[in-house]
Amino acid sequence: MFVQRYLNMLELNGDKALALYEPDNQKMCSIWTTSNI
Repeated sequence: MFVQRYLNMLELNGDKALALYEPDNQKMCSIWTTSNI
């Protein structure tokens, strides 16, 4: 689920994830994918 991925990213990247957060789910998913290679 998207929300679970976002929560996982918060755990991995902390404040960096909050700074990258955008309300657009597709954009967020692309950020999540590229930040967790």
